[in-house]
Amino acid sequence: MLIKQIAPNQIKVTTENKIVFQSYDSNVLKYDIEADQITLGKDWDYSKTTLKHLYNFGSYQLPTKQGTNDFICICQSEIKNKRQEIQELINNNIIKYDESL
Repeated sequence: MLIKQIAPNQIKVTTENKIVFQSYDSNVLKYDIEADQITLGKDWDYSKTTLKHLYNFGSYQLPTKQGTNDFICICQSEIKNKRQEIQELINNNIIKYDESL
């Protein structure tokens, strides 16, 4: 397991088969490497700051495999309402949502 602080109060945890992004005490995002699947936790849109860090993480800290591309493209884009775009990915089951994450 590799734990890396990527910014104040933000941690990236990497294991053999997953990457987890933590902001403060919340697991915001989990990326299953083998399944190429992103799962967002209940606090993914907790605040503007959390969203900002999530977009940054999606842009620079995740591999660019097929299943992650939609999320990464949104994070890197100039779309004004990224939160709504990500919510649509959740609604369309492209990104998973797990209340218990």
